Amino acid sequence: MSRMRDRDVDGARALVATGEGRRRMDRVRGLVHELVASQEATVASLRRRAERTRDQLFLAYGMLVLVALAIGGYGVVLVRRELRALEDASRALAHAERKAREGQQWFRMIAEGASDLVRVHDRDGHIEYASPSAARLLGYAPDELVSRDAMTFVHEDDRAALVTALRDALARDDAPPLLHRMLRKDGSVRWFETRIQPARDESGAIERLHTVSRDVTERVELEASRSRETSQLVELMHRDELTGLYNRRGFHEHAGALLARGRAEDRPVLFVFCDVNGLKVINDELGHEAGDDVIRDAGALLRACARDTDVVARLGGDELVVAAMVRDEDAAGAFDRRLRELVRAHNAREERPFRVSLSVGSALWRARDGKDLEAMVQEADAAMYAQKRARRSAVTTSGEAIVRTRPKA
Repeated sequence: MSRMRDRDVDGARALVATGEGRRRMDRVRGLVHELVASQEATVASLRRRAERTRDQLFLAYGMLVLVALAIGGYGVVLVRRELRALEDASRALAHAERKAREGQQWFRMIAEGASDLVRVHDRDGHIEYASPSAARLLGYAPDELVSRDAMTFVHEDDRAALVTALRDALARDDAPPLLHRMLRKDGSVRWFETRIQPARDESGAIERLHTVSRDVTERVELEASRSRETSQLVELMHRDELTGLYNRRGFHEHAGALLARGRAEDRPVLFVFCDVNGLKVINDELGHEAGDDVIRDAGALLRACARDTDVVARLGGDELVVAAMVRDEDAAGAFDRRLRELVRAHNAREERPFRVSLSVGSALWRARDGKDLEAMVQEADAAMYAQKRARRSAVTTSGEAIVRTRPKA
């Protein structure tokens, strides 16, 4: 390998010595320059072609953009058209479904109400159609109802409430039946239960009203009778059988309501507790019937002394109580004076073998005191016993006998 390297070195020295090496280098340089020039020409040609291609691409791109925009705009138009068509079809389908549903409900109402009053109304409430049952239910031929305002046949006391209920019913699809009275041709009044089915257009606006009205007079009267009986039973449960005043249960309910009102209006409530003096003497000497009579008389006197809004009750035995909403504490003295005058007048007028004598105590309730009903009754009761012990509140004249005469043996 070293010998080969030596030979290359010797050859290179000979080329340099003879000048052949320089000539060869010049030829190589020339070839390189030619190659470089050729490459530069090629590059320049490629650059020019690239620039032309770039321009063509820009033009093509612009054309493509325009075409894309044109195609896109047309596509939007097509899409919008399709959307509108779909929306129209959807609305039409929804409308058809709604109409079908309304039709089903309407025919169901007709089927269920074959003997009821079936009507079709325009959006203003005028009757467009009435079923033949109108003659039996209202006494009108169907033609007599057509074109007339439906409210004409509704009892005047029910019209305002019916309009409000109708407005609420139209806002919902499952509205309950409306209860109201209607006037027959002969002037008599009947109770009806009316179901309403609105018919709507494509926008949802009401076109017509379909109604089915059923005569429920017997049912309403039966319910009213039962309600009255229930109220009477409740009233009897709250009343004292002997005096007709409230009993303890009735007193607690109504006096409790009076306290609630006094609390709301920030007004005092007067409690007056009364005890019949000498009841044992009357029972022993005149009998228990006379004892019942004196309790009844005492209750009637308290009722006469009180106002209609006051609560008067017999708590049991000879204990009577009054609860009254008043202006101020002066009401207690005023009540006591009125009661004394009534008792005096009663004893002077009544020809009974006894005189009515009452011991009275009072207490004033105010909301800020925080006392309940039971506490106020106890407070008035304590005041009554204090007065009784002092014998200052006996309503009869001092020293006057309670029993006037003794019954003959």
